[in-house]
Amino acid sequence: SMKIKISEPLSASDWPISEGVLLVQGGFGLGGENLCRQLSADFGVSLVETEGNDDPLGNVQECLKERPNSACLLYDYLTPAKCRDQIDLITRRVGKPTALILVTATPYHHAARIIDGDEDFRKEKAARSNRLQERADHTAYDWANQQLPTLEAGAREASLPVLRASSDSFEFNEQMTSFLVACSSV
Repeated sequence: SMKIKISEPLSASDWPISEGVLLVQGGFGLGGENLCRQLSADFGVSLVETEGNDDPLGNVQECLKERPNSACLLYDYLTPAKCRDQIDLITRRVGKPTALILVTATPYHHAARIIDGDEDFRKEKAARSNRLQERADHTAYDWANQQLPTLEAGAREASLPVLRASSDSFEFNEQMTSFLVACSSV
């Protein structure tokens, strides 16, 4: 854009976030939840988190009713084994989702982020670093080679656009830029 060429800062209005329900999934340790929270704070989009939430789709309905022309991020709702059925349920209850955004990283970067970013892993690191590395490697491999492709296939089967947001960088601003580009590319 012209603003970038003349080094003028971008504002929230320069990034049109797609309206409707954006499903966001991220593997353990990839920071998807933090990216969603930051996007919600900076751009005023609604965020529904599923952990500890008895009725996330009811919360999505409320968000869409209060702000019908806005985006609502639904974080970590899908499970790989039930992805297609869950997308159908979302479609019946709140309307067809706009897209599925997958927070990704190479297995190497993912494992490093697990080790560096999780307090329990850091505590364990001093005691059993080889075992810790194996667990982190397994978690990263499982996300990249089993969970992620299964989620992607379920979404494509439901004719839902799938976008990837890279979380390879350890710099939050770079991760946020990748996530923002994905959210505004639908």
